[in-house]
Amino acid sequence: MNKKTFVIVFYFLSMFLARSSATQPFRLEVIVFDFGGVIAQADVTQMADFLMQSFKINKEELSTALKNMQDFISNGGSEKEYWQQYACSKQISLSNHWIDEWATVIQKSISDISGSKEIVIALQENGYQTAMLSDVTQYQAEMIRKMGYYDLFSPVLLSYEIGLKKPDPEAFKKLLEKLHKPASSVIFIDDRVENVNAARDLGIDSIQFFNPEQLKRELVTRGIVLKND
Repeated sequence: MNKKTFVIVFYFLSMFLARSSATQPFRLEVIVFDFGGVIAQADVTQMADFLMQSFKINKEELSTALKNMQDFISNGGSEKEYWQQYACSKQISLSNHWIDEWATVIQKSISDISGSKEIVIALQENGYQTAMLSDVTQYQAEMIRKMGYYDLFSPVLLSYEIGLKKPDPEAFKKLLEKLHKPASSVIFIDDRVENVNAARDLGIDSIQFFNPEQLKRELVTRGIVLKND
């Protein structure tokens, strides 16, 4: 092969490899889960009843109190501080053990969504990294952490820690930054459609969760067949 022919062949081979590389998709590596409504569920009636009885308020007043609590936390306060101040505003004296009682109610209200943790474990056995992006207050996160739920995920990004809540696009950008992965190598799973859509807008393949069996079917369409299936 003369020099001119070699240069031409090298040029076309280089162009072919460049095109192949450009169209080669990133390998799926990380499955990111929401917590509430995907991994576990909470008996909100049980929690609401406890708060209404504690402060002698109705559902409408509780709804307003919870909204105000979110604003309070967003401005740097804690859930514990909020309920203490709320009690004072209602001229109600809480027992010294009220915070512990509230923690017990939270823990008792949380239960597994049957089959979800098994999917997480199976994904790990298949070599996938499992992470979490969840909106939660610091106090609630303390309870969830004590129950061991976060142990299955790495990293765990919690809204109160990163200062961002879904469906804010910045929350998903923070997730990708923490993962050090491109959007095309991540799947995001959440039960709320607005969060799913926000992730998709950033190029993250996303699944709206309804139940574990439906999630398995969605994963199969993406080429993920769990070992235990």
